[in-house]
Amino acid sequence: MAKEQAVQFILRANKDQILQSRLQAIKDTRVELVPLGNEFGFDFTVEEMQSVMAEQQNPDSGELSDEALELVSGGLVVIAIIAVLIGQLTPAIQKVDKP
Repeated sequence: MAKEQAVQFILRANKDQILQSRLQAIKDTRVELVPLGNEFGFDFTVEEMQSVMAEQQNPDSGELSDEALELVSGGLVVIAIIAVLIGQLTPAIQKVDKP
């Protein structure tokens, strides 16, 4: 399952400083996130990563869920980086989806 690949990518990024640096250097999420994941052996789409990130948020507050905090224990920086990248992507997706 590709969403599982997205979760595994986050877990790997929590432990891999090189991957963290590469994430921070991303300028265009739509172009760079998936190839970066592929380079490190993961197969997911931007939409699957968005879905994983959305599932990790508490729907009432928008904050990370307890499960997400347990998942990343100590790797909150990676979640924040990806959340920012995905947040930057959302307006681009909305433009494409509009008729």
